[in-house]
Amino acid sequence: VRTAGGDLLASGTVAPGAVAEAEGMVIETKDALPLQVRIGDRSEEVSRPFAPGWFSLLPPLIAIALALIFREVITALFAGVWIGALAVAGWNPITATWRVIDTYAVPALGDVDGGHTQIIVFSLLLGGMVGIVARNGGTLGIVEAVAPWASSKRRGKLATWLAGLCIFFDDYANTLIVGNTMRPITDRLKISREKLAYLVDSTAAPVAALVPISTWVGYEISLIADGFRIAADQPTTDAVTASGLLGASPFAVFIHTIPYLFYPLLALVLVFLTSYMNRDFGTMAGAEARAGRGDGLYREGAMLATDTSEDLMQPKEGSPHLWWNAGIPVLTVIFVVLLGLWVTGRAQVGPEASVMDVFGAADPFATLLWGSLAGCIVAIALSLAQGILDVHESMEALVGG
Repeated sequence: VRTAGGDLLASGTVAPGAVAEAEGMVIETKDALPLQVRIGDRSEEVSRPFAPGWFSLLPPLIAIALALIFREVITALFAGVWIGALAVAGWNPITATWRVIDTYAVPALGDVDGGHTQIIVFSLLLGGMVGIVARNGGTLGIVEAVAPWASSKRRGKLATWLAGLCIFFDDYANTLIVGNTMRPITDRLKISREKLAYLVDSTAAPVAALVPISTWVGYEISLIADGFRIAADQPTTDAVTASGLLGASPFAVFIHTIPYLFYPLLALVLVFLTSYMNRDFGTMAGAEARAGRGDGLYREGAMLATDTSEDLMQPKEGSPHLWWNAGIPVLTVIFVVLLGLWVTGRAQVGPEASVMDVFGAADPFATLLWGSLAGCIVAIALSLAQGILDVHESMEALVGG
């Protein structure tokens, strides 16, 4: 295999009837194309499409623009992926469409190493737990327990902020647990869904990014360690610097970066200030004014990601409104995830490692699965033991959630 200029890229012996494979060839410029492939007396030219560097910005920009214009995220994301596949497929729109499904979408859904599959299953299981505790009256029990304190918009928003700070170990769990638990309270107080989304989203990731014992920070520490290793392997890195990089503690480096994590720090402060002062700006001020007038918790024509009007998401008629029917499953999720992080991390770094090193080396994706499954089991067990739901109703609530 040679470049268009005649440079040798790969060579070898191919047995009669065998399939020739060549890997690891790097083409740095399009001037090297087409490649000249010769096997015996036969030769072929092979080329690959090239796109300019600025094209890499086009797919996300198109996805963002379409999401803002049509207010429909799935179609916008598909269009962004399709634009990228179009370049890879040699600008063939038919081939690009097939590649979106068979090469990019399905493998991404099944990406166990990257955690995609685990996050999807975790979200489904945690959503199922939310459906069960809503059906057995647990969610309404929390609402009734918090109602005497969350008696005003200010207190309702501050309660949502505090709940977000408590679920610090993972941003996905934070969003699902806090959002679904606090939504009935904020709805009763006529806090717009836009404001609830802001309160939840601007607390979930920032708190997970700041607290050392979280899956987010564990991932960040792994990236820092990878960066040190890559920098140490560079030909221009001298032996002393390389030794220092490899011997540095990624966790210690992360701790030193916390004062410079301006976005998460300012995001948490801004959520508190806007909640305490009851001040909103721009479109958010309009949304809050609309909800306060009683003209709807969300704008007319909004496409909700979750439909909470279904009977399966409402308490079963005659069910007791006991807060612990929701609180115990949620605490189970937290306990199992933290315990799982400790067990998996300790297995990696040994019993002598510090607590922070243990959590940094833990397997967050596996522990999230364990926690969400445990939460579902406990929620079903509580419902069955008290005779609130039977097995069929529990499964219906789980699927509905």
